[in-house]
Amino acid sequence: MKLITPPLVVNDDDSFENDLFGRRESGESLLNIVTNCEDALVVSVNAGWGEGKSTFIQMWKGLLQKNGIPNIYIDACSCDYIDDPFISVVSAITAYTEERTAPEHQKILAGLKEQFVKVGKKLLPMALKISTRAAMSGVVQEGVLNHRTEIEADSTAGLSGVISSVITERIENHTNDIKMVAAFRLTLSKLPSILSKDRDKPLVIIVDGLDRCKPTYAVEMIEKIKHLFSVKNIIFVLAMNQEQIERSIRSIYGYDIDAGTYLQKFINLEMPLPKRTAESHQNDLKIYSEQLIRLHEIETWGDSVKIVDCADSLANHFNLSLRQLENVFTYITLFYGSSTEKQFRLVPIVVMMSTLRVVDYSLFTSLLKGRSSLDEVTKELNLDNINLDNKRIFATEWILDLIRYSLMSDDEYAALPEDDEIRVQSQSLSHYHLKRSEIIPYHAKMIHTFSI
Repeated sequence: MKLITPPLVVNDDDSFENDLFGRRESGESLLNIVTNCEDALVVSVNAGWGEGKSTFIQMWKGLLQKNGIPNIYIDACSCDYIDDPFISVVSAITAYTEERTAPEHQKILAGLKEQFVKVGKKLLPMALKISTRAAMSGVVQEGVLNHRTEIEADSTAGLSGVISSVITERIENHTNDIKMVAAFRLTLSKLPSILSKDRDKPLVIIVDGLDRCKPTYAVEMIEKIKHLFSVKNIIFVLAMNQEQIERSIRSIYGYDIDAGTYLQKFINLEMPLPKRTAESHQNDLKIYSEQLIRLHEIETWGDSVKIVDCADSLANHFNLSLRQLENVFTYITLFYGSSTEKQFRLVPIVVMMSTLRVVDYSLFTSLLKGRSSLDEVTKELNLDNINLDNKRIFATEWILDLIRYSLMSDDEYAALPEDDEIRVQSQSLSHYHLKRSEIIPYHAKMIHTFSI
């Protein structure tokens, strides 16, 4: 038994060889755009948390490798302790190019590093703070030591002179900054041609995990990519949860801002990561459930198929992410790992309570304590609208029947027709000597023993 889902290992040359969710086609489409486009391009690969963005990106990186396209991978989340994203990007570019630049192109590389330093000095918050502090210190010292009397005599005139001087200097600096950034971008644009063997491939820079960064870092990274690094034949691919990035934008610029429109200023193309839920034979949730039951190596005493069917039904109803589904299977593993073959268990209740443990802990604990009625659970879980399509109908009806059987009042149960499916359920469970009201708390207690 494996309690924690083993991580998927993606090798550097793995270009969708282990493509569980049929995303190769999306990867190849993105590859074609990158190969054929000569523009300065910023692409977002958009999906919710835990939907496999990083795995897709790693596999797509292998596709780039196979096609001889230079590419740099940046894990933004591991770099957000740095004040300025500029340093994260230039460090990655420098490390990559130093390893791959031929001797005859070292001059271009040296010029690029020189430009990095110049721009970095202007951008680093720490450098700005130090220079401002030093400048102010010089003004104060000079005033105190050399011109104290004059400043005291006419402080207003002195201040006016200082302001005029500062404004003039800032105008001149701004003009110089524009020239410096232009030179930086020109040198950067030469980089793809010296990194590609055929001298005709773009440089792709992948930035992963932006939605897991500090809001200020994530937003500043996107802004600086567009303002500084957006040059011909350099393509940025950003893997992110767009909803989270929009929340980050609002947290910085105010909640009245149209965050989606603001984000569009910096991203040219969005590619939603596909998630298949409709087709039974190509259903990502079922495919991953089957994978998880194998990976966890659970002894289920013949329950594996029923577990997968129930997990697929509930995951579809709750629209679980792949990571949430992993957590559900960890709780299922805990239940089976702490049970014996002869121990009482109802697969639909095991899977339902494992799912609620992940998606609605408040309702889980209420059911654990026997405090929720059938009406409350039906309303809270929207069970009246649960999907009863013919691909999931057996598992779904089995789950619903057992929920109703366990939670309905004695009067409701007594009013059922003799041939009702719920009465049939009760006959099969009668030898376990458990009251109907005890069934869900019994299963919940075993799942609640541990917390992941």
